[in-house]
Amino acid sequence: MTSSAAPSPAPSSRPALCCPRCKSPLAAGAPDAAGCPKCGTRIQVTDAAVAYDYLALLRAAFPRRYRLYKVLCNNGAVSYVELAAGSLSLPERKDVAEFGAFLGRFVRAGDAVLDIGCGPLPTPGYLQALRAAGARLMGLDVNPTEFQGFRITGCAEFLPLPEASVDVVVFATSLDHVCDLDATMREVRRVLPAGGRCCIWMSDRQPYWKQFFLRDRTLTGVLRRVCIDLPKQVAVNIRDGRRLFYGVLHYFTRGRYWDYENGSTFYCPPGAVDPFHSFFESPAEVSALAAEHGLTLVARETGSNGVFLALQRGAEGVNAGRAR
Repeated sequence: MTSSAAPSPAPSSRPALCCPRCKSPLAAGAPDAAGCPKCGTRIQVTDAAVAYDYLALLRAAFPRRYRLYKVLCNNGAVSYVELAAGSLSLPERKDVAEFGAFLGRFVRAGDAVLDIGCGPLPTPGYLQALRAAGARLMGLDVNPTEFQGFRITGCAEFLPLPEASVDVVVFATSLDHVCDLDATMREVRRVLPAGGRCCIWMSDRQPYWKQFFLRDRTLTGVLRRVCIDLPKQVAVNIRDGRRLFYGVLHYFTRGRYWDYENGSTFYCPPGAVDPFHSFFESPAEVSALAAEHGLTLVARETGSNGVFLALQRGAEGVNAGRAR
């Protein structure tokens, strides 16, 4: 990242804002606690933060998947306390440093950077060098946060930012937590100008049933899973007095309750792939969906704990996306 001698902007610097629902501009003057004058969406704005009723927007737009999304968000909020040592924002982690270095290739001094899913830390480790070099940071999370920058309590599917107002959008292991991936990509493209970048840190996992049967990616491996591992799992269920196909029909490995080494247990509800995710998307699938929204893959890098993608917005028209 190219730095300058100018100091980093004040964390409370308020960007231009719009209604997350109807996209009408919000006045730049006094804080607005009443809501959008055009559509009535409840919005609270101060010089340092904006919050809006994003749950009502998601519930209305995605009624079939909203409940599952909310349960998984609740699990995620608890995990910040129960599994704090595993946070992928801690600056001392090797993978966090790797993603920070990757971001530095696509962020310039003075760029407006929106971190979607910024988490509870004042400055996630992967953003520390960008802050020091003069990037203007905004952090969005579904929960109130101590983020040192302009804070947005909301969701990726309904961003309260005008068109072409963000230079770089960041998803640090957060893209697979959104309620609707297609709507999220649509919003990312809207807030980026031509040439704007979207940087993603994501896993390259397979769904658990694929991990169970296709782990070795060979016919021999599949046969071993079916003829040896699967009967073993069933035998364990019989031995422990559980349902015959417990842990087999439901993701094959962990069942409904996921136990962690520190004693924490999280519930994986029906329809989820684990206690925190409702879907898995591979880097190739994310890149393909992004392309439908005019975001071109310009870099891909494999880190020690995941894959880093850099997408760039073009100026051409885009498809409407796909229903998910």
